[in-house]
Amino acid sequence: MSNKKRDLELISKILLVIEDSLAEEITSNKSLLAHKLIEEYDKNVVFVHVRLLKNAGLIDASLRDNWENKDYFIKGMTWDGYDYLEKARKKMELLGRVA
Repeated sequence: MSNKKRDLELISKILLVIEDSLAEEITSNKSLLAHKLIEEYDKNVVFVHVRLLKNAGLIDASLRDNWENKDYFIKGMTWDGYDYLEKARKKMELLGRVA
């Protein structure tokens, strides 16, 4: 998966990983990319979606984006992030994809 389109399923998966992890576990791209829900995605696609989540105010994160390195430090989910995830869960339940 290497396209740059917004993937709402990936966004939900990232939020699920953040919610289910201890703060010290989700600190960088390496720990997020190693999670079973995210491991199938290209690291650049995940980075773009982490940036989208930060810009939308759904997560608290620091990003480093330059030619040599794309990295992030996720501090946690915001109130709006939890609200988004709750709505996404309800939609997944309706579609038969319980998370």
